[in-house]
Order: sequence, then C-alpha cells, then structure tokens
Amino acid sequence: MPIFQREYVWSERQFVRMLNELDSIVDGEDVNRFLGAIIGVRRNSNPASPQVFEIVDGQQRLTTLYLLVTSAAYIASRNGHEDYAKGLINTNLILTWWTPVSTNTKLIPSYSDRAQFNKIIRVLINSGRLGDSLGVQTILLDSQGSETGRLKRQFDKITKVLQNRYDEFGLEHIKELITAATTKLTFVFILLRDPSNATTVFKGLNDPGIPIGIGDLVRNEVFSSIATDSNQALSIHRDHWIPFREKFGEFFDNYFFPFAIIHKSSIKNAELFHGLVEIWSSSNGNPIEIIKILNEFQLNI
Repeated sequence: MPIFQREYVWSERQFVRMLNELDSIVDGEDVNRFLGAIIGVRRNSNPASPQVFEIVDGQQRLTTLYLLVTSAAYIASRNGHEDYAKGLINTNLILTWWTPVSTNTKLIPSYSDRAQFNKIIRVLINSGRLGDSLGVQTILLDSQGSETGRLKRQFDKITKVLQNRYDEFGLEHIKELITAATTKLTFVFILLRDPSNATTVFKGLNDPGIPIGIGDLVRNEVFSSIATDSNQALSIHRDHWIPFREKFGEFFDNYFFPFAIIHKSSIKNAELFHGLVEIWSSSNGNPIEIIKILNEFQLNI
C-alpha cells in the first residue's frame, strides 16, 4: 500500500459480509464469488527481486483477506497444527525465496497501520512452536505509533470467529474456508500504466469509495522510492510534505494544473500527472527535491 494511504477502516460488519461470501462457497451454494476490481500500479524493481504493486483501490479487501489467512495460521499453530500453519505462512504471507534488506511480508500496509501489523505478525510467529520450526525469518519494517487500532481489533475479531469454528467443526472447516478465500474468490485486477488514470477508472466502475485526487497521486509518487524506509519517509512527510500541503487547505488539488502550465504551456488536464513527473525528473526521484520543485510558486498563490 502507498506509505501514506489512509489507515485500515473496515469494521466487523464488512468482515462478516466477506465471511458470508466464503460460507456460500464452502456450503456449495456457489462455485466462486466476484468481489470487484483491484486497481494497482506496477512499481519499478530489479529483475532479481519480486514485482511490487502499489494498490490504488482494494486496500480494505486485500488487507482483510491477509488478516483472515494470518488468523487461520495462528489458530492452526496454537492448536498443534504447525505444518498447516507453516504452509499458509510460506505460501500466502511471506516471501521465502528472497532475502531483502527491508521486509519479506507479501503485504506492506500504509505507515499508520505498520505498528499494528507488526504486532499481529509477531503474535503469529510466536504461537505454538512456529518460532522454532518456521525455517524462514520474518523481516518487518520499522514502525512507530500504537499497536492497537482497527487493524488489530479486526484481527482479534477474526481470530475469535475462527477459533469458535475450529472448536465446533475442526481444522477441516478452517482449511475449506481458507481454500475458498485463496482460490475461489474472483477479482478483476486493473494494472495502470499511468497512475493518473485511477480517477477515470473509479468513475467507470461506479466505485463507491473516495476517488483518488491528483494531490494523492503526487504524494504517492513522491514517496514511492522510500516507501520501505519508514523513518526517512516519516521525517520528510513531517518536515517537508505537510508544510507544503497545509498551505493550500481544501484547494490543494487545484494547484497542480496551473503549476504544470507554467512549465509546459500546452499540457492538457488528462496529461497532468505524466507532465508533473516530467517536470520533476531532474530530481532523480529524491522526495525533498521534488517537493522543492513543486513549492516553486506556492508563495505567490
């Protein structure tokens, strides 16, 4: 997820709705279920490392599914089924073939959720005898802030539901539920070459969420190169981005088109994001330099 994306907000109500979709598959009422579109942007990476996708829309659904699998692995581990737990972890939750500097979890949450996310992963790894037998070290991103919040509460609620089902129906039911979650849910994955198309796609899909604005796209792009360095990103966000952002108030998105026209007089609104990237290309992706370039005419507005 983009490092400064909004935090996880789903409540128990949304999880129960997703669980009902899975139950309909487990009970044989449906072969699969369609859960909408996921919109992503491919981020550059070297050929020897995993392909990274930045999720523009679908954060809540993907995070909830990740929590579901994590909770199932936790239930399995603490009830003596370490082999199944290890299989879930190594297949769905962490990368086992790549040794990165920053992290090897398959989901990287936004900064505001990382302390809770790390707490959840540590709870899982320390359950049962996993810590001694997993075989792969889980590498977590640095985080600050509270370890309690909506993400951790959702994990606790999911764990309570799965433990009750384990007690009543046994491990086979948990396996059927997770098989449905990982193989029987259908999504349309829309891969954007240009992040600025996100708003158009939102409207075309009649998405009920909050459309992403040009300011959000610019912020995500500015911090994309340091998304895994939480301390650096937080420092630059606090000391440079927020002072730049707050001067505009509710008119933040309105700044970028006039700014771009000064640099590229023939630019069209549909080309705005791509044009902005060209304007700050001399920064070589340095977030502070990009913000300095964007800040050029701010005092005159």
